Amino acid sequence: MTRYILDTDHVTAFQHGNSRFFQRMKLIDSSRIFVTIITLEEQIKGRFKVINNHNTDFQELPLAYYELH
Repeated sequence: MTRYILDTDHVTAFQHGNSRFFQRMKLIDSSRIFVTIITLEEQIKGRFKVINNHNTDFQELPLAYYELH
């Protein structure tokens, strides 16, 4: 059985609602799609970078934290 590993760029495309990405993913059974721990780490590091960049912009800070979910 073929398995598909999504890298950070793929996960980012998913998070931003990339329609081309969604069209391709519809063709694959979701039980065959995986991400690596490296992708998770890169996503978390990127989110914390955004939070640190907004630590004085109190209007944007809640959104930066919200995106951690």
